[in-house]
Amino acid sequence: MIKKIFLVAVFVSSINGAPIFNSIVSNKDTLGRYEKFEISINLTASFTNPFNKSEIHLRALFVSPSGKNFIIDGFYYQDYIRTGPPENLTQNGEPFWKIRFSPNETGNWSYQIICTDLNGTTTTGTRNFFCVPSDKKGFIRVANNRYLKFENGDQFFGIGLNMGWYDYPEKTYSYQRWIDSLSANNGNLIRVWMSENAFAIEWKNTGLGNYTNRLDRAYQLDWLLDYAEKKNVYVQLCLVPHGQFSINVDPEWNNNPYNSANGGPCPTPESFFTNEVAKNYFKRRLDYIIARWGYSPNLFAWEIFNEVDHTNNYDQNKQNVTQWLIEIAQYIKSKDVYGRIVTTSFANEFLEPLIWSNLFFDIIQLHHYNTTADMQTALVELTRLYLSDYNKPTAIGEYDFLELGYWASDNDPLGINFHNTLWASVMSGAYLTAMSWSWNNYIANKNLFYHFKSIVNFLSNVNLLNKNFTPVSPQTFTTQKADFVVAPAYPLWGLSPANNFTVSHNGLINPNTINLSKFLYGTAFNTEYRNPPTFNVSYDEIAEFKVVVGNSMGASPRLQIWLNGIKRLDQIANTNVTYSITVPAGEHQIFVDNQGIDWMRIAEYVFTNFAVGLRCYALQSENEILGWVQNRNFNWRYVRDIGGFPQIITDGKIIFTNISQGSIYKVD
Repeated sequence: MIKKIFLVAVFVSSINGAPIFNSIVSNKDTLGRYEKFEISINLTASFTNPFNKSEIHLRALFVSPSGKNFIIDGFYYQDYIRTGPPENLTQNGEPFWKIRFSPNETGNWSYQIICTDLNGTTTTGTRNFFCVPSDKKGFIRVANNRYLKFENGDQFFGIGLNMGWYDYPEKTYSYQRWIDSLSANNGNLIRVWMSENAFAIEWKNTGLGNYTNRLDRAYQLDWLLDYAEKKNVYVQLCLVPHGQFSINVDPEWNNNPYNSANGGPCPTPESFFTNEVAKNYFKRRLDYIIARWGYSPNLFAWEIFNEVDHTNNYDQNKQNVTQWLIEIAQYIKSKDVYGRIVTTSFANEFLEPLIWSNLFFDIIQLHHYNTTADMQTALVELTRLYLSDYNKPTAIGEYDFLELGYWASDNDPLGINFHNTLWASVMSGAYLTAMSWSWNNYIANKNLFYHFKSIVNFLSNVNLLNKNFTPVSPQTFTTQKADFVVAPAYPLWGLSPANNFTVSHNGLINPNTINLSKFLYGTAFNTEYRNPPTFNVSYDEIAEFKVVVGNSMGASPRLQIWLNGIKRLDQIANTNVTYSITVPAGEHQIFVDNQGIDWMRIAEYVFTNFAVGLRCYALQSENEILGWVQNRNFNWRYVRDIGGFPQIITDGKIIFTNISQGSIYKVD
């Protein structure tokens, strides 16, 4: 039922020039719990900028059946008619105002609408709507410092991927296609950017603090959240992409309205984090975002900044950035009455303790990129490390090959790395499946969404909330062997924590790969960071040791490989080249060094035909074990190079410890 009320004479204060409500229309007078209650308002008021609260401030005071008060801001709105594909938006009528709210209690709600402009304040009389039970589960919360749940107590485990922005000219129709594919395979989560080429409401063509010229982008985000709700998909919304405040990494600073060259208050990108005028404009933008989209339970989390360490001069500006992030997180918490989850992200996996330990950040998400046959080890180890260090839900918010999706389409068309990473991340203790970055040019292009379905089917019978699951890596056995791929995972530019590693046949390295640098530093530059590794290893039979040089390097690095103190290889290194030596059976020390001028990136160290051909990642509680068992040779490189799948393992064994006496375990 559409409820329309015309108000003319009841507002005595309007005679003195205060705002006049010309019409108030609500979408329903009875609605389900957590459904959208939307009020459309036509008003007459004195203002120049409808996005400036000091000129005009529309809000509503909602009172719940139990007597709790909620103050919800209104927002300026332009309607459009959407046709396509390709998408075409046609302006539909003149702008007006809206207020959106999601009731969390059943029963009779009351509300008043208040508007303040330059001439005064007008308040409506009390109105009502009735809230009835619904099948909606509410907003997503942190459950047990490990996993997430809905307000009704049901488990939420995120299963999805990044969908950063739309394609042209399809625009939102590309999202419709991708979400349809995700939903058809029971996926439930996407990560979306408010990027300048998609949903950003403030950019060079708007100037600061007035979003009129991008109300079409706001309408697109309305559509996205409505469609996500229809398809039971949840959205992690990233508010600021890093390039907007960078002149080096995906640079977009030249078109940023905060740039003083464009009339903004900031002479440099880094000054954005300390300039008080810039902060106030950004908080104005947050006010609008929260007012317009905060109502939606399908908006899972606010991600303040994507990879903020890619902003200009981050290392020198880190303290200011950290303080800014904490201030903004606190501001969001104070404005979002629904208590939504807040997070942020860094490109470097080892940043930033002051953020992740702060109470305003509810969950941790990490980003990891490498081109390796075994991306899973690093992702599992990183997740476990952060769970242990911070006791907060942790997951991989972005991962991919360094060469990204088009390369993956050629080298891993079946999505084997995608499949392996999904399952490994579930068993790492994460609150969601690791989220691929190559949503369009790989996952959608190769129609790989079907990999999600088996995860959903498995988790549908698992309760992660009521049992204290601990990630474990049980010992495995089989007579079949596989290459043991060690992908360095220490990401920092600097001295790595360790240089002496013991490599075991069970596929473990001690200390783990997080302590092994991605870089081999040379002898002329950055020499203070030199910490070349030694691997202690015992080969059962003659095999090879390989060093896979990555896709970047400095000037003239020179790779050396030493076996038991004898130099076995000494060559000028090149990017994306594999270097190897033969290793006889027996115990050995293998030392890898760079005696060239400058650094090189190392993608992998490979011990061929070395490891037990079976591995297992598992979650173990007092009376239940969940696990994923993998043939180590089932990886994208083996399948690509061999041209087929590995031999099936028929003699595999998995050894679990700390089994409760008298417990009965069911094997599915």
